[in-house]
Amino acid sequence: MSSDKLFLPPEWKDDQKMTVLFAPFRDRSLNPQSWDRKLKFWTHVISEDCRQNNRIIVDVKELQSRFVRNGKKPGCLDVVGVEMQRSGKLHKVSQYQKAGSSSWLGWGFSTFVWRPMTWGLSAVWRKSEDNSEPLVLHQLLTEKCSEILCLHYDTVEHESTDNLVELGALRSKHASLGLSERDFDLVIQQLALDKKVVVTQTMERDTVVKFSKKGDKRVGPVSEVELNVFRIQKVQLNLEKQTEVLSQQCDKLRNEAKLHVKEGKRTLALQSLRRKKRVEQTLNQKMASIDQLHNMMTKIQDAATNEMILKAYDSGMSAIKSLNQETPVEKVENVVDNLQDALEDQGEITQLISQDLSSSDASEDGLEKELSDLLFADQQAMKEEGDDLASVLEGLAIHDTMPDLPDVPSFSPSKEETKQPRGTTLQKPMAATN
Repeated sequence: MSSDKLFLPPEWKDDQKMTVLFAPFRDRSLNPQSWDRKLKFWTHVISEDCRQNNRIIVDVKELQSRFVRNGKKPGCLDVVGVEMQRSGKLHKVSQYQKAGSSSWLGWGFSTFVWRPMTWGLSAVWRKSEDNSEPLVLHQLLTEKCSEILCLHYDTVEHESTDNLVELGALRSKHASLGLSERDFDLVIQQLALDKKVVVTQTMERDTVVKFSKKGDKRVGPVSEVELNVFRIQKVQLNLEKQTEVLSQQCDKLRNEAKLHVKEGKRTLALQSLRRKKRVEQTLNQKMASIDQLHNMMTKIQDAATNEMILKAYDSGMSAIKSLNQETPVEKVENVVDNLQDALEDQGEITQLISQDLSSSDASEDGLEKELSDLLFADQQAMKEEGDDLASVLEGLAIHDTMPDLPDVPSFSPSKEETKQPRGTTLQKPMAATN
């Protein structure tokens, strides 16, 4: 814990405030508001310090040694621990032990070796020398449970083969969470209480964790098929590690043979090459076995997919049959016949309405005649308006004082007659103003 980064609130720099906050609690009835503020302060500090350092299990005595300021330890954390337990923020580890035992029995299997909570949590349950019991920050425990579930589901490619994981491999896989081994095991214990995982041991003494399928409310028991798949994965992993070692040995022997050739040690070079040849044969055999196991895993995954598809087909067929029973053929025929009759009646009604509307409309010839009458009436009105205007102009001309104008000639003058000598002014008649 000493290597963790200590969470320090802003009040930590204020000597006056920290003196009050470090002092033991007095009777709450003397100053309830100050008492509550002090409890709220330390609850926040403890929670954030644990969250910052990914520490789920805490000990009050360790916290007193952790939050030392100017050589002084806080004298109020024992009361804070009691109040946080009372409010449900801190739980005793023994509570998880009791709940885990009853839950574990319910999920155990007679065919497997059952050892409740011996897979890493035994050190957690032991009390310290002063009989104080470690406490669990329940909210942080819940958050880490959700994180592990999300991280696991993100890495699952095939639900038929990827939901059963060895506990040690699971710890290594989620090392980025920064949890200690006992904190990680407590998270797995809580997931088991929530029925999200089940933990058991195989006949080979491997502790395995089975996760529920994504979206399922609870995990099912570990089946024999899943255990066989786990054994195949374990053998495949071991073979991959062996091939890596053998490949390194081949490279080493090849380099030794080259070195012996340079040094002129032909016999030693041949020995190195013979050993390399034997290692290569072993390497090729193991790689062939890995390929076979890989093909077997692929077929298992395909079989699981086919089973899922078959179940979907069966569900769909059952749904169709159920719907067909609710909708018999006779009922469908009656509905179709009634619908056909209704459509025919609708067609007749539409035809009748269309005929009535067409008879009420004027024919094209009638429209043409009406348009001609309107044009004729418009022309007559314009002619009458022109006659009235001419009469008005004629009346105006009678009363005009202008001299009389000569009559308009009835013949067209020739070019010679139209020529006038210079200086002669023709008298142009005035045009009538329209």
